[in-house]
Amino acid sequence: MRNGKIGKVKGADIFTPTPTEPSHPDLYWYGIHGVEMLFTMLGPDCRRVTHYQAGDTDVVVGEWEGGRIGTLRGVRNDMWNFGGHAFGDKGHMALGDFTGYAPLMPPIIAFFQESVPPAPEAETIGIYGFMDAAQESRLKKVPR
Repeated sequence: MRNGKIGKVKGADIFTPTPTEPSHPDLYWYGIHGVEMLFTMLGPDCRRVTHYQAGDTDVVVGEWEGGRIGTLRGVRNDMWNFGGHAFGDKGHMALGDFTGYAPLMPPIIAFFQESVPPAPEAETIGIYGFMDAAQESRLKKVPR
């Protein structure tokens, strides 16, 4: 996406597992991987976040600079698939499923050997801001 295959990315819909762990806020445990996918495509400039939760499903909607929308559908059951769809001004494309850690290893090794982070600092900070805002949004919801 970053190389312009579909033009400027206007939005993305991501699905990801979101099991939780008591020592971590909701998305911090496993949902972070889907959030990383959104930020890889849309960048660090998320302006607003709303989190909806029903049963074993999380839906988090982010609005990025320029009115771009990213959605994260998280499932808290035994589904372990990742994927989604990206929408650009020159087309759209499906995002493939996670195929293993092998493609991630070279940047991880470079990070430990040369202290070169694999993602821009602003993107990393944005990811954590997004997850914090999603948690705050979920906690503010009044049960009916």
